Amino acid sequence: MSNDTSTLNGSLLEMKDQLIYELGQQGVTATFDPSTGLLGLIARIGDIDRNSYHIEFNSSSYEASGGSATISCTLQENYAVKSGATVTFTGSDSSSYSGITNNNGVATVTVSNLGSDTTFTCSYANVSDTCTVTVPATSYSLVFSQSTYYADFGDVTVSCTLTSGGTPVSGATVTFTWSDALGPQTVTASTNANGVANKPLYVSSAGETTLTATYGTATATCTINNDTFGVLD
Repeated sequence: MSNDTSTLNGSLLEMKDQLIYELGQQGVTATFDPSTGLLGLIARIGDIDRNSYHIEFNSSSYEASGGSATISCTLQENYAVKSGATVTFTGSDSSSYSGITNNNGVATVTVSNLGSDTTFTCSYANVSDTCTVTVPATSYSLVFSQSTYYADFGDVTVSCTLTSGGTPVSGATVTFTWSDALGPQTVTASTNANGVANKPLYVSSAGETTLTATYGTATATCTINNDTFGVLD
């Protein structure tokens, strides 16, 4: 067999490319060396790890909490668990983690800073598996400090609190809407460090007006009581 690629043609060139490809599929990086030729590539077959590996996530899907999730996979070598092996976990968000298998062949890592559903691939040698980590939509709650507010000649300050999982949400923009004699009205206010949005309003209609606060899918309502002459404090 020729040692020079310039003299390789037809089926020999195909053989060279196929050998390099097959070696690569088995985790062996190979290039054509003119000093050894095709025989050198064939000799590299001996570098292939004959052990049989199998890796599998312990669940096909995980759910994140607070942007983090603990995921794990099991590695086998020749149908027996393999301990002390370093497994790589790669996320579709370009994140990368590594874990070492324990005596049961299980590698576990905690993935974090997840903003959306992410696919992770665990890999060892030439085997891999995938799972999905889902990120639940954040749930918010809005509550007015009073069910009824009393306006003073149309002027009133309302207050509502925005929370997520019971924790105050600061720096969020809450929208207040109502309809009065001047038509549909919309104003906004930002929540403070305690998750509270305070907003002075002017309601032009006498009697009772329904006020709605909105943030995302969270809503809350209250009543503005505004008689013709106002209610003095």
